[in-house]
Amino acid sequence: MFTNFNLNEILLISLISILNIICYINLEKISKIFNLYDYPDEVRKLHKNKTPLLGGIFIYFSIVLYILIIPNISKLGYEYLYLYSYKSIIFFIICLTSIFVLGFLDDKFTISPDKKLVVLFLICYIYVISDNTVRIEQIRFDFINLEIDINKFSPILSSIFIITFIILSNMFDGIDGQSSFFFIFTLLILILINPAIIKLLIFLILLLIIFFYFNTQSKIFLGDNGIFVLSFIISILYLKTYNIYGNLSFDKLILISFFPLLDMIRVSLFRIFNGRNPMRPDTTHLHHIIKFKNTKLLIISLLVIYPFAIYYFLNSFILSIVSSFILYIILIFKKS
Repeated sequence: MFTNFNLNEILLISLISILNIICYINLEKISKIFNLYDYPDEVRKLHKNKTPLLGGIFIYFSIVLYILIIPNISKLGYEYLYLYSYKSIIFFIICLTSIFVLGFLDDKFTISPDKKLVVLFLICYIYVISDNTVRIEQIRFDFINLEIDINKFSPILSSIFIITFIILSNMFDGIDGQSSFFFIFTLLILILINPAIIKLLIFLILLLIIFFYFNTQSKIFLGDNGIFVLSFIISILYLKTYNIYGNLSFDKLILISFFPLLDMIRVSLFRIFNGRNPMRPDTTHLHHIIKFKNTKLLIISLLVIYPFAIYYFLNSFILSIVSSFILYIILIFKKS
């Protein structure tokens, strides 16, 4: 797998990874510069000490550095991210930066959910209309051999897809290691589906593995800035894979994020029925319900993997969905 990397690519990825490790080791000094922390409240946030929300900052700058340098040292040039010119790369970085800034401001000042959603939609919509490789023109379901043409609603549907992934990823951020494991899983599935972008995917996975280690030591959180950046990039990669590579259907897209998606839907409906804003945080998520503290991350990780694993080995979308849904219902009502 690494034989596809040239020496300059390996050196760049190694250098950025080392810089990340240095930043994590010097968290205390860097934290004082940004003054960005998550404080325990003994209700939703049960960590013992204030924790820096700097994971997203480190990852964002690492990704931008990679995007700016890699086309000049890679044989693939601009095509490593299905971006074909400096203009498209610059526009992608502008939208990515806008997403990052929104998350950073939300971490710093707590933006109202409604305003945040509007800004998210505007950023995603602007990016979608600027890049036709992320526009969903047709919805394909393999398990019933169905294709639905979207036509003029393509930019809106594509924007909704990106926003939905951002929201479900944000809602699925509950315990140390949970979000980073979910992102690593989605990237590993992308490698399985689309090896054409394996270099970028391996780079992102390395960044997340480094973060995962320090996050599970309760030293740092991703913050909304990190969740927004990673979920935006991953959703973009899935849309580009769906449109360009051709071997991805909506069946698989649903299975890859089934439990986070199902939990987002359940929690949102619960809040609406109780007269609350569906975007307002509470303690009704799956990670709040599962009580096995020492094995909670393991249980949630297995749940994340389960739907796609069943589909991959048994080749049955219906069996995967039905069994996953039953498992989810058992967990919700059992309240371990």
